[in-house]
Amino acid sequence: MSADDWREALRAECGELITAAQRFAPSPFPRGAEGLRALAARLSAHADDEAATESDDRAFIEGAGALLGLLLVVHAGSGALVRRDGRVRVRLGTSGFIDPFTIMEGALDADRPREALRRAVALAEAELLGKGPFSRVITAVEEALAELRPDLRVAERFEAWLRLEDGTELELRRIVDATHDQAQPAVQAAARKFVAMIPGGSSARPATSDDDAWEAIRARILPRLVPAGFSAGDGAPTLLLTALPPRNPDTPIHGIAIAFVVPEQDRARYVRVDEQAVRERDPLTVRAQAIVNLAARSQSARFARVDTEVGPLIVARTGDGLDAARLLLPGLHAVVAAELGASCALAVPHRDTLLACAADSPDALAALAARARDDAARAPHRISDALFSLESEGLAPLAPPARRGAD
Repeated sequence: MSADDWREALRAECGELITAAQRFAPSPFPRGAEGLRALAARLSAHADDEAATESDDRAFIEGAGALLGLLLVVHAGSGALVRRDGRVRVRLGTSGFIDPFTIMEGALDADRPREALRRAVALAEAELLGKGPFSRVITAVEEALAELRPDLRVAERFEAWLRLEDGTELELRRIVDATHDQAQPAVQAAARKFVAMIPGGSSARPATSDDDAWEAIRARILPRLVPAGFSAGDGAPTLLLTALPPRNPDTPIHGIAIAFVVPEQDRARYVRVDEQAVRERDPLTVRAQAIVNLAARSQSARFARVDTEVGPLIVARTGDGLDAARLLLPGLHAVVAAELGASCALAVPHRDTLLACAADSPDALAALAARARDDAARAPHRISDALFSLESEGLAPLAPPARRGAD
């Protein structure tokens, strides 16, 4: 790759880092070790500035974090700014992940900022080399998959999380935490044990009938909202999808579908149309059972009221990956109507959030629509920026409010 090609690729994958870093330290900024020394000097100067306000600190962390991420990506020779579920990380190489903004925040608060930054950069270097807490676990799991389950291939990586080509999601945080102070053989052993527990493969015993297969997942299957036409990845099996149940059958809800997942300890997999458990079963029966299971998992769901300039906003904050799907709960209207009134507006921009406001307030609707657009644009697991009307009778599409300043 030529220097011009590399610069173009870097801008495509790290454009936001470049923009923020240039605001913080205009070009040309030194690279490599010299650049890190210059950043450390800026860090020390800011840490010693007794007149710096909290706002100054936030601006420094944003700019210095972007610059640190960019320096490390350039040093790595490959990498990108990546997002998932509202979290932002810098990927180094194939499997290394760091949070440069948290690094700069921690260094700024440390008694010895330069030393804290030095340790963090050393850890980032380990991530790049496949020896960091995340990269070594991801590498070990992928090696175990290649050996034990060659039918499963990795489609996406993010910190301690993998998505396989068949839609299965693997959460590796427990392995990272359990092996952080152990040698590589312990990591490899934990990875092999983890992969061996993934359902399916030649060692799995098939169910004797469709009913047996359904019973094996019936109490665990859950709904997940996805964009209409959603696929688990190129070449992946077709997933089972159903429509959202509308308030009025003559007014269907377009743009969003319901997929189904089955949790398996630290992982979740999408349900395919050709699975024995569902291939002869009415999809509406599957949807009804999944909503029943979701209701059982929602007894302690958190819906927080946030008072804004345009009125109250309800935000789902359970953090269990099911908040957007709670749009389907029959009892949701009673929960939000207690704060917003009988007519409510909802948005589910990505799978880990649900937002609601009063539907009779134009200003609140405009603010909800703007937030839904912004959240959906930034989310790795985008659902939709559409708004919905929720009343006691159920859901219906809601026309977006006219944008302020529009003719």
